[in-house]
Amino acid sequence: MLFGPRQVGKTTYLKLLIKELIEKGISCDKICYFSCDALLSNKREELREAIDFLLGKSPSYLLIDEISNIADCSFEIKFFIDSGKFNGIQVFITGSPFGIKEYLPGRKISYHYLMPITFREFLENLSVNINEKTIRAFNLKQHQVEEIKNFTAILSTITYEFDSLNELEGKTKRIEIFYSLIEKLFYIYILIGGFPSAINAYIRYKLDNNKVHLLEEIKTNKERLIDSLRKRGKNEGICLQLINSIKKRLSSRYSFTELKETEIDLSKETIINYVSYLKSIFILKVIYAYDFGRNEVGWKKNKKIYLTDPFIYHEGKILEEENIYADEDYLSRIIESVTAISLAYLKEDIFNSLESFLFFWYNSKEIDFVLRSEGIFGIEIKFRKKIEKIHQISQVKNYIILTKNLIEHREGNEIYIPVFLFLPLLKNKEGYL
Repeated sequence: MLFGPRQVGKTTYLKLLIKELIEKGISCDKICYFSCDALLSNKREELREAIDFLLGKSPSYLLIDEISNIADCSFEIKFFIDSGKFNGIQVFITGSPFGIKEYLPGRKISYHYLMPITFREFLENLSVNINEKTIRAFNLKQHQVEEIKNFTAILSTITYEFDSLNELEGKTKRIEIFYSLIEKLFYIYILIGGFPSAINAYIRYKLDNNKVHLLEEIKTNKERLIDSLRKRGKNEGICLQLINSIKKRLSSRYSFTELKETEIDLSKETIINYVSYLKSIFILKVIYAYDFGRNEVGWKKNKKIYLTDPFIYHEGKILEEENIYADEDYLSRIIESVTAISLAYLKEDIFNSLESFLFFWYNSKEIDFVLRSEGIFGIEIKFRKKIEKIHQISQVKNYIILTKNLIEHREGNEIYIPVFLFLPLLKNKEGYL
């Protein structure tokens, strides 16, 4: 099964798979593709009829797209597996975990994820797909094009796995020679994010000097979300209100009830239900505080919520690039969100929840992120010229401070690294495509 948000490229992935199968000599008659968007309802019975019809064609490969539009679709998957109807067939299914009531233990199912690309993936994709349009849109010099290829060749051999600060220092030094190039590309990334459609819209906007391309992408983004909400019977007004509330509180900690705006009276249960839904379709991540006194997650303490892609935050002011870049406080909060998502992808999957390894901590002071790996690491965002002394607690032994431009390994347990040199070192967990 392939999980991911709308318009991240799941359908394209399936179509490329079909192309690859045909090129390998598989007969078209042996490949069946079906999109659940074509169903008239979201009822299981209609899905079962559609799959039975396709199985009647005796395919070797069955590709079912956006199955999570169907209520309780996992029970249908379970039925076809347990009845033996999928025996001898390669089945590929895309969707989101919403509606997956169980993950079918004991059955031969592999789970993969296709998400908006991280900064590391942005750099890797740029190296492979760079062309004249991209060069012009990103205002790259010819020597920078060569640098991108050289840099990604080195990057392919480097991953930081939170083993020690000395390891981090050594790996940072290997890519530090590309400092200026990586910084330039990072500022582009935090503006347009990792959705392929947003990146392509930005390139068209830069080439044509026509803001219509970006405005159309903003409109389409909202239409995709609203379409998804309607198909699942969700109130679009509530969802959009919650997303706007999250934007306003970016990098702040708060309770779920504080997301309630005055124009819509929502109960705590409704808010939690809708936040869970938005989480399940990959719109946001919820990070909980850790209670070191009790050595457990502080479920009732204030939370932090981050949207999964920077484009979602500033789509309303995307055409004001200079104003965005000039607002150091706003950029710092966006960078905190980008960092949160990259840290989440290190270990998260449906069997390993975010709450098992990534947290934050607070009392009168705060540590932006606490990551449990081989040891416990504190990660702080200090994207500004003047950096105050960070707050340390005895339970966290190592501190990584992500800066605007400072590089320094101080004696002891603190290392200061520009955020754009740190994020490329983080590689997604196996299973992310």
